[in-house]
Amino acid sequence: MRFLSKEQKKKIGYEYILDNINTVTNVGAELKYNSKPFTIENKSALAKELENTEKFIDCITKNKEMESELGFFLCKFKDLRATFSKVKKGSILDEIELFEIKSFSKLCNDISIEYSKTGIDVDAICFRDVKPVFRILDPDNLNIDTFFIYDSYSPDLKETRFKRTQLELRISQTNDPDTRSSLLSERMEIVSKEHELEFEIKKELTTKIKTYIDALVQNTDVIGYMDFLLAKAKYFKASNAVKPEIVEDSNDIGDALELYKTYNPYYSDIMARKHKTMTALDITIQRGVTLLTGANMGGKSICMKTVALNVLLANSGMYVYADSARIPMVDFLYMISDDLQNVESGLSTFGAEIMYLKKIIAASKHKNGLIILDELARGTNPHEGKILLQAVIEFFKKQKSYTFISTHFDGIPCDDIIHLQVVGISKINFEKLSQLIDLNKGKALDIIQEYMDYSIEETEANEVPQNALQIAKLLGLDSRSL
Repeated sequence: MRFLSKEQKKKIGYEYILDNINTVTNVGAELKYNSKPFTIENKSALAKELENTEKFIDCITKNKEMESELGFFLCKFKDLRATFSKVKKGSILDEIELFEIKSFSKLCNDISIEYSKTGIDVDAICFRDVKPVFRILDPDNLNIDTFFIYDSYSPDLKETRFKRTQLELRISQTNDPDTRSSLLSERMEIVSKEHELEFEIKKELTTKIKTYIDALVQNTDVIGYMDFLLAKAKYFKASNAVKPEIVEDSNDIGDALELYKTYNPYYSDIMARKHKTMTALDITIQRGVTLLTGANMGGKSICMKTVALNVLLANSGMYVYADSARIPMVDFLYMISDDLQNVESGLSTFGAEIMYLKKIIAASKHKNGLIILDELARGTNPHEGKILLQAVIEFFKKQKSYTFISTHFDGIPCDDIIHLQVVGISKINFEKLSQLIDLNKGKALDIIQEYMDYSIEETEANEVPQNALQIAKLLGLDSRSL
């Protein structure tokens, strides 16, 4: 779980992104759902994956027909990996399996020709020549992808089938029971011989095809990867995602994590269904500790999930959601948030946080990653929680990882760390907002959210904005109502 648990990926919107990358083939879907972040040792592979996605985006932008043309062939794809495995193990293929392999070999040729027309140059999309497979299964050069155990495979088979046909004609013309019975027995022997000959032909065909099994398997992988790249290109183009700049691992101040006008499409779509818009954020996170404070309801948690999502996407070779982004490769991405509970082991939220924090501390001593701590120690009393948070900040600011922490605790020392703050309602005329709410009873929450400034700014203050009481009062709860 070096890069978040499945549940955490769902909460930050990563699963949402994958679900919207609409692959056509099951091989492409496997690549999509099994995609993992690239390791720092494979930085060149990450750059290549982003470059490949960019090539497909450029192509479908310039040639809109290419998307549907390749898509047409992808829809005809059938996964035959189980059949290929049978051949490797020595099983004899039946007629249906031979037909499917013939169709697949034709598809490989057709889609290879169509792909070459696009002009896209992706090293990993290189089809092996399997035209000989088609020729093996098309002895009469009919050039169609139907299949039959053709007479031309064996003179004996052709003769046996001719005898069977003649015998069946005689059977249909006789009314004598004894003669008919004798002819039927004779037919049974001929049919048995026909089946034996067909079996030998299927055995021979399987042996010939086995020579090309590795090529057929490789072409299956190529088609799956093409499907995945095309699906990514279509979705990232449609959703206005951008190619991230991957930061060099130089361990200096120049390798900051920078997101400009970034947002989270998962939460943005949720808000859009409520006829609301999500504020695009500018976020810069240096190595060491970046502390985020801000008003209640100010969107700190969504901000942190947005950072986590885009870093995970970039490290997995995908586009990100921002106007521009400089994102470092990381060895791990750990996040502690409000949903971190270990119910099965009986741990409270605080207990689960501590156990998880131990794992993060151990990892950060040997590797560099992104650590997100959203309201750490919220489950304990403020005095002890603040002491714990201060100790955590002191430890992580000496590490080379990117540690992004949000808190509602006041007075946290901000020496040698970056302090960011959600603007919230600190710049709003409170009396004017209160009057507006008075005029629109029942819509207080909507009005507060409309006037809330979710943008983030750097500050040198070490105090958390005291907005909770103001918001409570605006919502109609004050000392007089208690």
